[in-house]
Amino acid sequence: MKHKMLLTIIAVIFFNISKGEGSVWANVTDTAIKVILPARYFQLLEKAIPRVEKRLAAEPEATLATLEAEPGWAHFPSFILAPAVLYSKPHPSNTSYKNRRMLLLAERIGDLLVAEHQKGVYATRHDSDWDTYLWLE
Repeated sequence: MKHKMLLTIIAVIFFNISKGEGSVWANVTDTAIKVILPARYFQLLEKAIPRVEKRLAAEPEATLATLEAEPGWAHFPSFILAPAVLYSKPHPSNTSYKNRRMLLLAERIGDLLVAEHQKGVYATRHDSDWDTYLWLE
């Protein structure tokens, strides 16, 4: 249903751009930016949380090497952004705002990254600069 709504908005935007109606473009864009896009963003972040929690619970001694060795888990440190955003960003669609579970997950991932850095492993990985950027964000 939400995909249909987003596709409808995109279609309206392109239709009105082709007609040169800037005011309709502004109204539709404003709605998309303030309501639909953030809501979907929070839903996608929330949807990813259980997968990571389950993996970390199953592998309490996991390292970046073991986590990232599995397909679909490359750049694991960047995942710190999901619970951090969910915990810290107030929005009507963010049901995890100030949820302690999100804070604890972000801290757990951060602790893993610190431990990997202290072992000299973190910075030797490909694109660790991008992971650091998200970690600091």
